Parts: sequence; structure tokens; C-alpha cells
Amino acid sequence: MIGTVSLPAGELNYLNTGLRLTGKLTLTPSTGGSAQLLVSTGNITDFSTGTPKALCTLTSTGALTTAAYDAQFQCDLVTNATGTTGTVMPDGFSIFQVQGGTTTAAEVTVESAPAAITTDVLDQDQIFIVFLQTSAAESTTPPQLQSLHIDVL
Repeated sequence: MIGTVSLPAGELNYLNTGLRLTGKLTLTPSTGGSAQLLVSTGNITDFSTGTPKALCTLTSTGALTTAAYDAQFQCDLVTNATGTTGTVMPDGFSIFQVQGGTTTAAEVTVESAPAAITTDVLDQDQIFIVFLQTSAAESTTPPQLQSLHIDVL
């Protein structure tokens, strides 16, 4: 986990309420592989196992190398249904670019959820920003969240 934000109670418990999360991170993988950014939500009353619910899932389709990377992401969340069985429609993208102004093509990913995701929007939730390397060893220089902005839509 590279970042956490607490939302006010019931922030997403209104139809068509939206949040836009944008952020920047840096990392240097120790081996090549694909990367995944998750924007998840959860609260202590919903997740007794401690497992947050992934809303935006941004998984790279190409392999990152062992170079230093800058990455940017955006995740939009819009509430479609309210309450303990509310639904949130995610949308977003991420871009991983080798640092140093090289001409290496950027790795661009798009949110992969085809439909709204069921989650409890009634309580005071937290938003978790999680970085995973899905087919490589952990980073030599672990991912560091440089900035995170939240806008109400």
C-alpha cells in the first residue's frame, strides 16, 4: 500500500456522487514484469478480513524493465446505488514512463472493470492506493506516492 485517505461518513452514499483521484508515483523495479495499481475502498465494519474492495484495477499489459519510472494515474468513481449494497462505477487510466527523458514508449493502462462494482458506501470508508508487481520481484526502489489529489465531481 502506498497511500490511504479517509473519506467522511457516507461521502459516496448519494446517487451520481463522484470522486476523481489523481496521483503520481516513482519506482525502480528489481526485475522486469507487469505492474498493477489498485484503488480500493473499505472500512472496519465491512472487511473483517482486512481486505479492501478493489474499485479501479489498472494492470499493465507490457513488461516494465529495471529502469526508474515515473507513473501517473487517474481513477474516477461514480455512485450508481446507495447503502450497504451500493454500487460504484469506476473509470481510469495509468501511465508508466521511463525517467530521464528517454524515447522509450510509455506503458498505458485503462480501467478493466466492465460494470459497476458492489461495495458498502454507507459508512466512513477509506481509499487505499496499492501497487503490485504482478509478474516480477519487488522493487529495488519501492514505489513512492509523490502526490495524490481528490476532487469531488
